[in-house]
Amino acid sequence: MTAPAVMLDRLAWRYRVERGVSRLLAGGAAGMGLAGPVHYAGGGPRGVALALAAGLVGGLLAAWAGERSRPVDGETIARHLDRALPELEESASLLLQPPASQGTLAMLQRARVERRWDPVRVRSVVPRTELRRATAAGLPLALAGTVLLLLPPSPRGMRTVWAPGDEGTSLTLRALELEIVPPEYTGLPPHRPSGLDVEAEEGARLTWRLATAGPVDEAWLVPSSGDSIVFQTDGAGEWRAVSLAERSLLVRIRLQDGDGLALTSDDYRLAVRPDRPPTLTMVRPEERTSYDPDSLPPVPVEVLANDDYGVDSVALLATIATGRGEAVRFRRLRLPFAERKRREGHGELLRATLDLQALGLGPGDELYFDVEATDRKSPSPNRSRSETVFISIRDSTRAAPADLARLAIGAQPEYFRSQRQLIIDTEKLLADQSKISSTEFRERSNGLGMDQGLLRLRYGQFLGEEFEEQLQPMGGREHAAAAAVTPDREPAPEAGEATPENRNDPSAKEPPQKKAADKFTHKHDDTENATLLGMSVKDKLRAAVAAMWQAELHLRTTQPRPALPSMYQALELIKQVQQDARVYVQRVGFEPPPIEVAKLRLTGKLKDIRDQRLQANDQRRDSLPAVRAALALLQGAKPSSLEAGTSLTALTGAGRELAALAVDDPRFLPVLRDLRQLADSVARGAHCAGCEARAIRGLWSALPPAEPRPWSAPAGDSPLARRFATLLRGAPQ
Repeated sequence: MTAPAVMLDRLAWRYRVERGVSRLLAGGAAGMGLAGPVHYAGGGPRGVALALAAGLVGGLLAAWAGERSRPVDGETIARHLDRALPELEESASLLLQPPASQGTLAMLQRARVERRWDPVRVRSVVPRTELRRATAAGLPLALAGTVLLLLPPSPRGMRTVWAPGDEGTSLTLRALELEIVPPEYTGLPPHRPSGLDVEAEEGARLTWRLATAGPVDEAWLVPSSGDSIVFQTDGAGEWRAVSLAERSLLVRIRLQDGDGLALTSDDYRLAVRPDRPPTLTMVRPEERTSYDPDSLPPVPVEVLANDDYGVDSVALLATIATGRGEAVRFRRLRLPFAERKRREGHGELLRATLDLQALGLGPGDELYFDVEATDRKSPSPNRSRSETVFISIRDSTRAAPADLARLAIGAQPEYFRSQRQLIIDTEKLLADQSKISSTEFRERSNGLGMDQGLLRLRYGQFLGEEFEEQLQPMGGREHAAAAAVTPDREPAPEAGEATPENRNDPSAKEPPQKKAADKFTHKHDDTENATLLGMSVKDKLRAAVAAMWQAELHLRTTQPRPALPSMYQALELIKQVQQDARVYVQRVGFEPPPIEVAKLRLTGKLKDIRDQRLQANDQRRDSLPAVRAALALLQGAKPSSLEAGTSLTALTGAGRELAALAVDDPRFLPVLRDLRQLADSVARGAHCAGCEARAIRGLWSALPPAEPRPWSAPAGDSPLARRFATLLRGAPQ
């Protein structure tokens, strides 16, 4: 290998090394720049080490990515030299090829390039920009991080807060920090809220840290519940206290020195988020289901369960009722779910299958079940239950109950298709004729014909005809024709003689005299006289039944289209019968005799009559009495006349009521602060005009809106009313 070829390989290796070192230095400088703020914020050695490691790992990954995406070798350097040095005549790559494989022309060009090869000029044109850029950008960042590493850390990275107190006090609350450690079962990591109006999980461990200055001897965490927590100090101006998040409240910090001088901070709101019980939604089966005892299919059960932090245990609680009357036996079972599938968030899809045969259910038995679930709350988990599902097995062998004393027969009502529904179903059959088979078409047409026949018999009962044979005059011509055919060889019967055709007819045995008197009598068993309908109504009803006969004939013979006109005619006649059959009669009942007022007036006895007095209690319970009292005190008295004892009592009571409101509504925290500043100024004997004005506005905003009440005009006449009366009388002004 010639000297120019060796030089090209070395230049490529140097470029790769410088590129990797530049990216590693950039990552280290970034880690140093990140480690400085972490150290100053109180992250400790662990946080600093993590920041440096993150920067170095990032640099290594950048170097590896550069080597994979843009590999550099001697050929790459040769192509760069061809673009940068014109004297090489774009032939630098010939120096990397073995001379034995080159032709005569290539050998001549190679010799020409070797004569013009200048190592110093070649090194000067190889780029080294990445190393310069990494040095220029990373050096200031590394210096800034180093300066922060040399400085002492701030008091555990706590936020600086302002705490009002007595003027001229040497006590100072420099910083306050809260660390929230949720319960272990929630699976949430510890966190530090960015503000002082925080929200914590129920049962979370709260760690309060203070940084103070001055001669602070004692420090307390004072919640609105009244149970103070004492801070423990490490002797270097840092204090620590631990509490549990049980309910929402307001807290404040109170510092005190050896001389009894105290400093109290503002109120901070701590909202506790309770752990809700699981929610269960029954997807399958339906709430009430019944099955035949001959075929008991498996019953799939699907339930959606959801909870704030996850569902722990779930089970099916089933109860099987067997027997009748007083011999009912109950079995209670606890069945597990076969599948628990995770859903979005902390939800689960629960699946199970109930084998009714394996559970021993028979005819008449019933199964009731619901789902019970618990969450992961410790030590006392929350429980919830779903709605109850009822599954019954039909008992076809059980007779219908009957009470013979009252003749209450447990029979099902009869159900008929109306004429309008028959028309709708027939039109639908015609529309579906091209989509269904001929067998199904015939079955549906025959079914409509049967329903039309049932409806025809139903309306025939209103005419006093309850049998098929009695409907011949109304359209059964085919039956009448069959009955008219008689054998020719039989002689005609004489009067009063029974024949095979009238052997079962009681009127055939009656004498001729009685038959002659039939036209002058009224028979209640005659079909024409068996109803209360008028003749016009019966004629229309008879015509409707005849139209139903024709419709039934066409439907039974698979001709639904010709049946439609008869069906429409029957429907119209039925509607006319309904209108004609409406009868309006006068109400029949007891009508008492008229009262003779002249004889009965003022004759009653008053010994059992007492005077009744209704006294309306219009008193309403005041929701904020202390706030109203403080408002009356501040608005009714001059600032100089406020007495320390009375004013402090009123302002303290108003503060307690506002604190209860501020737990749920943080808008009242500024009002509570202004009220406390006013109370401090009153206790010192000073006048704070701004505090008083802000406190009055805040107290007014805390009051609920006034309820509308009746208004009455003033008793005396106003000057405007007197002037108006004078003008009406026409008197001079």
